[in-house]
Amino acid sequence: MPLRIHVQQAIEEARALVSQPRFLRAPVDVFALAREVGVAEFERREMSADGYLGQRDDGTLVVRYRSANSHHRNRFTVAHEIGHILLCRIEGTSLAARGRERTSSPEEETAANRIASELLMPVRLVRGALAAQGHATTRRWGTIAALRHYFDVSRTAMAIRMLEIPGLDALLFRINVEGRGSRFPFDLSENARFRLLRTENYETDRLWRETRRSNRHRVPINTDRGPAVMHCEGLMHSAKTRYGSVRQYWVIGWMSPEPTGQASHNGAQQTTLYNDT
Repeated sequence: MPLRIHVQQAIEEARALVSQPRFLRAPVDVFALAREVGVAEFERREMSADGYLGQRDDGTLVVRYRSANSHHRNRFTVAHEIGHILLCRIEGTSLAARGRERTSSPEEETAANRIASELLMPVRLVRGALAAQGHATTRRWGTIAALRHYFDVSRTAMAIRMLEIPGLDALLFRINVEGRGSRFPFDLSENARFRLLRTENYETDRLWRETRRSNRHRVPINTDRGPAVMHCEGLMHSAKTRYGSVRQYWVIGWMSPEPTGQASHNGAQQTTLYNDT
């Protein structure tokens, strides 16, 4: 069975796991979640990798995480390892049989990250937190800052999570201003109901030029109701890549659905994001 099918099934398992009453508040207790899926021991160690998931001869599951990493990163690492456990369950294989001491494929690592987001930032809680701030109000990087503290995650994790929330049309440009690696990673919401009006390359160059005047941007988009504009905001961000830490200019914006379930495209409910200082 293709990995993508296993991933979707594992996501549903993750959503069911965090729907239990004791996990219906933030920040989610990731260690309790890990115990729920059979992890009996946690070890904070000096190690080069961010995390390790192992199974002893007696079947005991052990999670190790890097002592040099931040609290937020280690929380995500534990959730990431739960993602591997759920994928194994869906596949019907044991950790020992799969040889978890080997390096997983990039696709599986991405899948485990996606499942980790579901565990740490459940859809229901994210929607509730956004609603508490007012769906129709102006959004800002300060919203991301408030949410990341509420869920006890990193700014990176919270920003990317916005692309995964059903019904929230969002975009994220990550412009690499130092020339190492991909120049302009760009993402739309999963199942996005809009597209850029112009090419990614065009918008990336334009957004970067605009930073000389302002970090507030208007990104033209196409929707099923015709052309519209998404109001966005940029922020300089230090990102970890395989090339090391690089400076990137992140531009994020999102539109919330109207009460009728239809997104507003006249500008009234679109978002303007401000620098999080």
